Amino acid sequence: MKKISLFSIIIVFLYCVCCSEENSIYCFDANENLFLAYAFMNAAGYDHDWSQMHQIRVEIRDYLDKNLCRDLRAKMNDFYKQHGSGGFSSYGIYALLLSESPEFIIKYDTLKQKDFLKEYEDLDALYRDFYEKANIKRLWKKYKPIIQRINDEYRSFGEIALNDIIRYCKLETDYFSKGTSKIYFTICPQMSHFTAYTAEVNGNLYIIHGPSESDPGPGAFYHEALHHVINPLTEKNINLVNQYKSLLEITDDKRDIGYDDWESNVDDSFCRTIHKVLEGKYYKLSKDEIFKTVKDEYKLGFILCMHIFEKIYDYENSGKTFEEFFPTFFNTINIEKEKRRWQEFWQDNKSNGR
Repeated sequence: MKKISLFSIIIVFLYCVCCSEENSIYCFDANENLFLAYAFMNAAGYDHDWSQMHQIRVEIRDYLDKNLCRDLRAKMNDFYKQHGSGGFSSYGIYALLLSESPEFIIKYDTLKQKDFLKEYEDLDALYRDFYEKANIKRLWKKYKPIIQRINDEYRSFGEIALNDIIRYCKLETDYFSKGTSKIYFTICPQMSHFTAYTAEVNGNLYIIHGPSESDPGPGAFYHEALHHVINPLTEKNINLVNQYKSLLEITDDKRDIGYDDWESNVDDSFCRTIHKVLEGKYYKLSKDEIFKTVKDEYKLGFILCMHIFEKIYDYENSGKTFEEFFPTFFNTINIEKEKRRWQEFWQDNKSNGR
């Protein structure tokens, strides 16, 4: 029998890895434009975090405090005050609409994007000025390898998450690849913990996460990817969905981050609940353990999470696709029951000292 050399084995292995990377819908490359956007935001006044700031964020803020000229910082502060921090994702999306450094020229100008670009008019000029005067090129050279290592830790979980969603929601196998040519995933340590968003730019989907305190896993992908399943269903069934709009009002005094408009609250209630179900299945948690994680989402003001969780196992046993079963989640809502549930939930939390 002819012996196979170690060198040949290595070549075959590397070829397989390269082919796998080329065929994957995911790309995990660190993104300089996003790095620029969130360095800019931190220098301009973005101070929020749900936890202790990531060490990279602390270091970059310290560098900018010491090296950014006063006049430019004043211009950035003025821009940030005018546009506010509520749309923190907008600064990143705007950066993705620009060409690469150092030009940062707007390269997409579709009708869909015109209003958005007009709202943030002249941000591209500020980005260019900031990039040069703050020497972001030097910062990027230092932190790119670190951010790339963080991104690489998530590589094995992207495909797992998409396949889990496709199986669970009974979607066509090419559901995600039909809607986008590539999914770019990146961690932005300069963002707040527990924040994430998606952006669709030039036929590509971006999943952008702040830093996480947990180990890498498919949970980093479930929520944002699920939005591309759930949001179209909510929109398609909007007349039915809006019949229960009054439920949003009862969360007014306790809504920590539950969104202020009903459609967004519904979308997130579904995404958060299914996320916890899929994550629980992946880690082989019991139904009671999964329920506890769903209650944490409900507590934030996502009013349908508990009801969705109650009905999710009916869906699993129905044999229907998620799209076919979707109206059932609403047709089985009892508004008075949900009002009582919310009141009792907070009474229990109060009596337990939570």
